[in-house]
Amino acid sequence: MIKNISFLIKPPFLFLYIPLFTLMLIGPYFIVPIESYWKEVVNFGLIILIGISLFFLMSSRAIRKGFLAFFVTLLHLLVFIKLSFYINYGVRLNASAFYLIFETNKKESIGFLDAYFTSSVICLLIFLGISLVLFFIFFSKSTDVKFGSVIFKDKRIRICFFSAAIILSVFLINNRLLRFNLFASGVVAFEDYKNYKNLLRDNLSKPNSDNLKLKDSSFNNQTCVVIIGESTTRWHMQLYGYDRPTNPKLKELKDELYIFSDVIAPNVHTILSLDKILTFSDYSNSNKENNASVVQLANMAGFETYWLSNQQAIGLHESVSTLLGLSAKNQYFFAGDDNSAISYDEVIFGKLEEILNDEVERKVVFIHLMGTHSRYNYRYPKNYSIFTQDDYQDASLFKKSRQKKIDYYDNAVLYNDFVVRNIIDMVDKTGDNSSVIYFSDHGDDLYDTSFDIVGHDEYHGTRPMYEVPFLLWLSSKHFLKKNDGELREYVNRKYILEDFEHTFADLLGVTHNLYEPNKSIINSNFKEKTRLVKNGIDYDKQED
Repeated sequence: MIKNISFLIKPPFLFLYIPLFTLMLIGPYFIVPIESYWKEVVNFGLIILIGISLFFLMSSRAIRKGFLAFFVTLLHLLVFIKLSFYINYGVRLNASAFYLIFETNKKESIGFLDAYFTSSVICLLIFLGISLVLFFIFFSKSTDVKFGSVIFKDKRIRICFFSAAIILSVFLINNRLLRFNLFASGVVAFEDYKNYKNLLRDNLSKPNSDNLKLKDSSFNNQTCVVIIGESTTRWHMQLYGYDRPTNPKLKELKDELYIFSDVIAPNVHTILSLDKILTFSDYSNSNKENNASVVQLANMAGFETYWLSNQQAIGLHESVSTLLGLSAKNQYFFAGDDNSAISYDEVIFGKLEEILNDEVERKVVFIHLMGTHSRYNYRYPKNYSIFTQDDYQDASLFKKSRQKKIDYYDNAVLYNDFVVRNIIDMVDKTGDNSSVIYFSDHGDDLYDTSFDIVGHDEYHGTRPMYEVPFLLWLSSKHFLKKNDGELREYVNRKYILEDFEHTFADLLGVTHNLYEPNKSIINSNFKEKTRLVKNGIDYDKQED
């Protein structure tokens, strides 16, 4: 009834199991708790069982042979994705990570991959690559491999047995191991992501929101500029005590600025962070349906609104920031569709000057910079290559490679200092009742907390990734300037940017049905709250 099945443990079939053995051997060092480790192993074993069952249900020798080549390649790729993610971040590839994958464009992907391929990940890639090469060597030479063989002589028994194996495996994965299956969790995450983007298009991309009811907007003839930075941590800013002169131009304005010292981003990825910063979403109400944005608030308060962005507008999908920007009455995107092109942030100066000189009395300008986004050396012109490796000639080659990246980042911060200062100067020249507020969506860690961590990811979530600059400049005519003394006392308040919409309302002098003065950092009624990040962690109580 059953034929010889010894060929299942010989080349090239043997290579079916190498990914599983790799997971079993390396997994215990990176996958915790042990329960997650065993779920990953069982899930991967069930995938192999499904593949073998499909193999034996195929009647054509040619189809079986092609399927085996495809399936062995797929298993190697899957185990690489799983293990490399655990190696880098210590967690499984989850829904949040899929959101970021769906949202990321080519430029961001290059920066991510630059940080992702650590020495450990490269070693894993080489090992699995060698395994695949050996598989195809045996595969091409295996003329006697029983691609036409079946375990059961009786066709009906064979179909029933392998069909049952597939059904049972799928049932177990769906009911017990769904979170650990890349195919299933990826499909679920993509459906959720599409629904989320549709919600944005249907709600937050419109000029007005049915969820906002304006109560008062009494201050006329004013200009507000909101500068949204990218990947800039205050850990590398001279204004916040960094030992390199990365903020010479803003330092000249230090007495005119309100430099808030303890502000954090709600997340360390743009898509998740800006969703909370620029809308009424927060940790407790993420992606809520009855939402509204700060752009819609400005529109409904009677301001002419402008969205200036040096980030790509349209890719495979519109980015979240683009969808929010589409609700502005005027939109200008400067980066274009060519992600390989270098577009320095000063490209927005000409259009900004034109807007500021416009005779419209009430205007809000949102400026989304490329800032210090990786790849850092693409974010500034050559004349800003001030910080170099010349100061580290005695350092090891290993250390120099890291210092080179730090130099790039610090040069990008230096150029960003020039951009933000120029914007403030341009606004100041108008002589209006005006304000400029600057913050970054999140920060980057430049080996500040670990010798192995660079960039940003929610899984490490280090302090440099959360701790961002938050600067406010007011003209002498601004209505809040009369409270200068009080504002100076507010700069050390603990604040999380998911409540920015309430600070923004105070800055415009607007009140509405969703306004909560206790969540505005510039309001006398402000109350510090527990700042929740990641999976409900109190940011101020977590260990460094």
